[in-house]
Amino acid sequence: VGSWMYSGTVPALIYYGLKFLNPSYLLVSAFIISAMTSIATGTAWGSASTAGIALISIANQLGVPAGMAAGAIIAGAVFGDKMSPLSDTTNLAALVTKVNIFAHIKSMMWTTIPASII
Repeated sequence: VGSWMYSGTVPALIYYGLKFLNPSYLLVSAFIISAMTSIATGTAWGSASTAGIALISIANQLGVPAGMAAGAIIAGAVFGDKMSPLSDTTNLAALVTKVNIFAHIKSMMWTTIPASII
């Protein structure tokens, strides 16, 4: 989080988020951005704390309730963590059950995707 703040990544995300994100689609956008960050990094809480800072700031400025924005951010982060081949829990579950990591992720899609849609 500190490196993202120091390097200007979070302020840049806030600036461009305010410029391009529509308040009507902010919750869906927050879910997708948080999920993509989590898939790329393999960590739910790291994604929620980095991209989440920018997204909560954007939500506050656009008048979106902070609780709803936080829910979308955390849901996206957990979704991305489950679908990431870099995630520690996904790797551990595949290792313990002696299943290929991608087969494990594919089987998790049956429950994770519908739960995220709902």
